[in-house]
Amino acid sequence: MPVNGLFLHYQPIVAAATGEVVAAEALARIPGVAGVALSAKALFTRASGTAAAIALDRLVVTQASAAAECWRSLGLRIPIHVNISASTLEPRSLRDFRRWIARVCVDPALLAMEITEAEQIADVDEVAAFVDDCRMRGIDVALDDFGCGSSTLAIMQSLRANILKIDRRFVTPLCRDVRTAAIVRHIIDLAHELDMAVIAEGVETVEAAAWLERAGCDYFQGYLVAHPMPHDEFAAWCEGRRRGGSPDVGAPVTAPS
Repeated sequence: MPVNGLFLHYQPIVAAATGEVVAAEALARIPGVAGVALSAKALFTRASGTAAAIALDRLVVTQASAAAECWRSLGLRIPIHVNISASTLEPRSLRDFRRWIARVCVDPALLAMEITEAEQIADVDEVAAFVDDCRMRGIDVALDDFGCGSSTLAIMQSLRANILKIDRRFVTPLCRDVRTAAIVRHIIDLAHELDMAVIAEGVETVEAAAWLERAGCDYFQGYLVAHPMPHDEFAAWCEGRRRGGSPDVGAPVTAPS
């Protein structure tokens, strides 16, 4: 059993135009009844603002790094996105985290940081320095859940992240709501103006995928592609796609030129 009962499942992120697997997001899980994996969101919510939240972030990074190394040994170079909480991004804990991540992350290209709870960042300048340091070392940085939060645009202005993730709450209704569609189209255009790649979360229908591709969205993540799965199943799933003639996996997530 993993430490503290926490373990990770991985959801593929694919290129909109080709279906190529370019990355995966690590999603925390805890054991449920009869071995069913449950979301650990409630656990992270209870830990928010405490030292436990920082410990959980480090546990996720450690497990994700191990999975990425395991996949690499199988010939799959797939970067893993991990969510970093506002607690870890507080000035005192962030300085320790920066030193720690340099020791844990064997191959920076196999790890990407997703900044969540952006509106709760206490010291934007300190986090901006962390983002710049990650980018300099080859670690991608994503602004997660874009569009949900009072300070989203201000954070986008301050942090030089290279990936933007559109929250599922904008993706789900975009094919039936013209206002939502207009917002998503402008988000994509704005991100590209800032040399950021765009990942749409919660893509569950062929119609949404087709709309997003036409609008210029770079990457998809959601049940239309695959549900989150354990790291060994993820590797087998990727190998199955490869044998079935799907594109090779492991291309970098980069903004279009």
